[in-house]
Amino acid sequence: MHEQIALCQPNIIIGWNTLSYFEKDSDFLKKIGLPSGPRQSLGSVDYWFAGSKLFIDTYHPASFKIKQQQYVGDILQVVKINQNALNLDLPTGNL
Repeated sequence: MHEQIALCQPNIIIGWNTLSYFEKDSDFLKKIGLPSGPRQSLGSVDYWFAGSKLFIDTYHPASFKIKQQQYVGDILQVVKINQNALNLDLPTGNL
């Protein structure tokens, strides 16, 4: 996953109930940066920023605990309310 993020340099990273693993990974945090604010919640998702990258943690699509329409809507809402804080420039080749 480290390599995928480094290669693609996404501004929004969605983890399907997996991002808690990366929060404990010191190599990942050195490359990406520490969260720049507290973890926040909106509906079925948790989210936070590390630098200008938005991390969204939500249920895995195969989960039956929540309807897909709800968590997709929550993801879209988080992106919408945080769009001004996102860096939408194209990747430069550096992480």
